[in-house]
Amino acid sequence: MIPGRNHKSLALIVCGTTSGKTLEENGDYVAIFQRFLQASAPTRAGFQYTVDPYDVFRKQEYPAEDKLDDYDGIIITGSRASSTCFYPMSSLKYILFSLIRLRQRGVGQ
Repeated sequence: MIPGRNHKSLALIVCGTTSGKTLEENGDYVAIFQRFLQASAPTRAGFQYTVDPYDVFRKQEYPAEDKLDDYDGIIITGSRASSTCFYPMSSLKYILFSLIRLRQRGVGQ
């Protein structure tokens, strides 16, 4: 379900928190990505994004399977751990594989 050509609905999978100078200067991941998306939106009038954040890091929130059809895209943030983690099944990879499995079962097609 896509609301219209000038609107994109996105799920934001938040895998960590910002802190220190990054938090102070840029805000949390939700604020950072919303600002980035608005800045990168086409210049034609009326184009906008809806971003539904899911805090998998602190709250273990995930989009419901039936909600995935409503999104035009899914963004997965990094985290401090994912930038230095070389384990074969890091949390980020687990999330990606879970989303791929959902897609293979036909969710979101």
